[in-house]
Amino acid sequence: MVTVNGAPSTLTVALDDGYGNAFDVASISYTIKDEYDRVLVAPQALPGFVASDTSATVVVTGAVNTIVPPVVAPANPSLATSAYRSLRIVVLTCILTTGETVVLTSSYVVQLADFLIVGVNSFQTLSFAKMTALDVPNLSYFFSATDAALNSALAVAAERIKQYRFRLDETEWGYQQNMVKGWFVGNLNLLNPSDFAQLPEQFKKALRMAQVAEAEFVMTGAGVDASRDGLVSEKIGEVTNTYSEGTKIKLNISRPALNYIGRFINYSPRIARA
Repeated sequence: MVTVNGAPSTLTVALDDGYGNAFDVASISYTIKDEYDRVLVAPQALPGFVASDTSATVVVTGAVNTIVPPVVAPANPSLATSAYRSLRIVVLTCILTTGETVVLTSSYVVQLADFLIVGVNSFQTLSFAKMTALDVPNLSYFFSATDAALNSALAVAAERIKQYRFRLDETEWGYQQNMVKGWFVGNLNLLNPSDFAQLPEQFKKALRMAQVAEAEFVMTGAGVDASRDGLVSEKIGEVTNTYSEGTKIKLNISRPALNYIGRFINYSPRIARA
């Protein structure tokens, strides 16, 4: 179950052993924690529970389901001090009529309504990504995917793309390399949303299209792009594969995504003292 940040929720938990064998419960207390095991609701009796009920209903307030939007640290937005998603773990401590104690747990996700934040974990909002997708060919899954699936895939795609280092030519773009963070876009993770907004529109468009293409690749579950392993030809009938010789270049993203941003990637080797 996914609940929008700040919205109340209702969780119903079956009081059985997981195999359909019901417990005869006399009383229940409950507590709610997050993924860091921080207590959000202290242990207390479960309101409305009647002895021998076969299920327990927990009503969670919007306050408990509220997470703080990311506070972007200027040095590194990817290490935001708060989350886009958070887990709520409901722990039921059941006292059976026999005097035994049984503990049952159930959980759900709380997520920001606007999960994709431009310049932090994405290059575009979800709505903008749907518009971008109209210009990206050969999308099989993107238009039929749920918003939840798209949010996750687009965030993963952005993270993969940010593993590259980029460079813009000043003479071509009229853009100072030193304008952002002292040495420009070498690492997109070093940019905050304000910095990202200053980048040339054509570069941002390339990032957006690459993000959509990579999100499609993420959702297909295709695994490793064959071209990443050096596959140069393949015959389906009586299966024949041909691979290039030598060390293969390791790619962080799929070929379709790379096609959009390849011209901006800085492939210069970095030399460091051992």
